[in-house]
Amino acid sequence: MDAFVSGETLKAEDYDRNDDGIVDGRDMILYERLIAGDDSWERLYEIPGSVSIIQGKETISEGDMVRFTASVLPEKADKSVLWTSADTAVGTIDQKTGLFTAKKTGTTTITVYCEADMTIMSTKKVFVSVVPESVRITSYLTEITEGDSFGFKASVSPADANQKIIWFSSDTTVGTIDENGLFVPQSPGTTTITAMSDVNPALRDSVNLTVVSRPKSVMITAWKESLKEGETYSFNAFVSPSTAVNEVLWNTSNSTVGIITQDGLFIAMREGTTVVTAYAARDPSIKATKTITVTKSQLITNYSVYYRNPMPDIYLVSESSTKHWDIIDGYYRTCSYRLANAGDADGTATVKIYSDYKGLLRTKNDSVPADSVKNFTTTANTCAEDNYIYYRITNVTKSGSYYDGYYANVTYSIENPSGSAKTARIRITAANGTILKNEYIDVPAYRMISKTEQFVLNQRTTVNTEITTYTSM
Repeated sequence: MDAFVSGETLKAEDYDRNDDGIVDGRDMILYERLIAGDDSWERLYEIPGSVSIIQGKETISEGDMVRFTASVLPEKADKSVLWTSADTAVGTIDQKTGLFTAKKTGTTTITVYCEADMTIMSTKKVFVSVVPESVRITSYLTEITEGDSFGFKASVSPADANQKIIWFSSDTTVGTIDENGLFVPQSPGTTTITAMSDVNPALRDSVNLTVVSRPKSVMITAWKESLKEGETYSFNAFVSPSTAVNEVLWNTSNSTVGIITQDGLFIAMREGTTVVTAYAARDPSIKATKTITVTKSQLITNYSVYYRNPMPDIYLVSESSTKHWDIIDGYYRTCSYRLANAGDADGTATVKIYSDYKGLLRTKNDSVPADSVKNFTTTANTCAEDNYIYYRITNVTKSGSYYDGYYANVTYSIENPSGSAKTARIRITAANGTILKNEYIDVPAYRMISKTEQFVLNQRTTVNTEITTYTSM
């Protein structure tokens, strides 16, 4: 070993470790400095033992540039390194600076060597992807309950672009989200969850997320303890605390007695008892109950009576006459006329024929059946001075008894509002005590029966209608 001068800084070429006459990068490079006033030597640099890539992305977009860095150990070893790319068509790397330039889609291997000992190296695979165009959150919630968690998901387009996403929450006091998109609520409130492209931070998508409290109790605030069959009532319930979701699910223990919709509308079906339960939608273990009794209901009935006595309606439709003279009768007229009956009963009408000069020429009674037209011809004596004749129809009367066809129309309805079939008793009587109808009708559950019946009466009278719910003994 050559002699050293005190305070002199030695160079690599001043020391040949393996005494082969050549000082190169494979020799251990030791820089020693003579400490003034001391015979000891201070070692400034040591032999490289390992190298590792400590910075540089695994996925890089086409056209992007990323600087790779490496760490050489031990601490005092020579830090000089060299960089290479296995596939320069995919990407190139500056040998000295480690600056990687992505060329086209594909995979290449980046290798770093210790310049002092090229056998010491480290590698890293790098994937070059297409340039991302957009980010979309594909799986998300807008509301979550304290104590739960949810995994958000996002995708980058196009599909072969770098899919790495960076997640963050705008208010970490409300909830936090980790690098994998797992959101954990912290307290009630609203925060914005953002998914950002690792390659291009300008590409992002966001959703608002509200954290609500877990339900602590449910209180039924509107209910009715007793209802009749067929009746309805709107139940209501409230979830505490106020920061919890005020949403309940409804159920009944006996659906044959009553059912309840998810809007809280209870429908009484049939006699009995059932328990109505309101569950907190976000935690069904939190609930409240009420016992409801359903009692029997009566049938809902309605009726009306219409009385009718059919009568004739006779009138003149047309007429004509011809004036005659002969030596025996003198002047007379042949009269032809047509009568119509628009009524519902056969009738008789008095027909009076008049002359403008002589006055009443003839009176006769003609009968016309109901809803028909009939022709008549007669003669009447007159005089030379008359110019025309005319008719008057009077005293239109009903043929036969006044009460023929006299009847009452009874219209009635029976509604069963309950969930079980019921029997109705219908009794219709005339005012004079005559029983016109007395029978039993079965009315199915939730059905209405409507009928109109006609009863012929033999005198002017009224009818009484009675409809009751029949209960067998």
